[in-house]
Amino acid sequence: MGVIVCDSTKSKDKNKTIIEANTKIDADKTSTKETDKNTNNKEAQPPDNNLPKEKDVNNSNNLKNDDGKENKNEANIQKPNEEKLLVTLDSKVFVGKGSTDPNQLYIRKKILGRGSFGTVYLVKQKELSRYFAMKVIKKTSKNKEEEDNLMNEIEILRKLDHPNILKITDFYPLKTEYNIITEYCQEGELFDEIKAHAPFNEVLTSWYMKQILSAVSYCHGMNIIHRDLKPENILIVKRVKSGFHPIKIIDFGTAKVFQKEKSEHLLIGSAYYIAPEVLSRNYSELCDLWSCGVIMYILLTGRPPFNGINEDEIMKKIKEGNYDLSKYPWGIISEDAKDLVKGLL
Repeated sequence: MGVIVCDSTKSKDKNKTIIEANTKIDADKTSTKETDKNTNNKEAQPPDNNLPKEKDVNNSNNLKNDDGKENKNEANIQKPNEEKLLVTLDSKVFVGKGSTDPNQLYIRKKILGRGSFGTVYLVKQKELSRYFAMKVIKKTSKNKEEEDNLMNEIEILRKLDHPNILKITDFYPLKTEYNIITEYCQEGELFDEIKAHAPFNEVLTSWYMKQILSAVSYCHGMNIIHRDLKPENILIVKRVKSGFHPIKIIDFGTAKVFQKEKSEHLLIGSAYYIAPEVLSRNYSELCDLWSCGVIMYILLTGRPPFNGINEDEIMKKIKEGNYDLSKYPWGIISEDAKDLVKGLL
């Protein structure tokens, strides 16, 4: 069961980052006449530990005289003054928009997935010899909604920089298709991991939920609401022996920049994970937390809190808000975990 409807609203807000950089200003050097060898050999001031460490060749203690001997007591070295400089950068500059054919830069290795509107390929960057994912969407009149989703996703992802959110690296708007290059998460969806190994214990569940909630909190701090959080939209980056795999959230096609104190009204989301306030068409970014609660419930039990034979029955149960905390394995789950599920749902 997929996305119900899509919001193609694009944000024109610019996300700017203020970066504070320390700049060194050369101090004026004063020269004095040599009066006595002993008075001229003053001890150089120690380096400021708050400044970035430079290589030895730039260290004042390693300066040499004209005769090639190391001078450890350079008299005329003065500690530079520091001035704080504010530099304003638009985060969009970090995402490339190519005008050439991406097939000249990337080699398509295999198909990772195929949908009604496009195909995702595993590609290898020729110069870097690194692997990426390439999403290809054909430009047709029938694909208008999918094209809008893609452009919206690009605009959203260009604003974001978080370790648990998929990064976009390049974008190629060609004549007949759109090509978007992203990180490659080779281990598949969290959904498949759940089907194979759930229910998870609380420790592993907390590991996944910490990453998900961290990403969601970051998005909300950037005034971005995802609106379609589910295990199918969470990828495993790589597998580690401990089983605590790093993950990334994907698919921001239905995401939106929201305004605080203003409700959203578009019905959008996926069955099982859609919040009751979204069904009532009066919701805020907090609907993402409901989806997080459903994901946590599934991680702990291996089953959804609201189930049914069709979408209508699922939606009805979601509106009623009744879910079970008595059947296995809830008897061995801590009260803290139960309280968190209740708080999210």
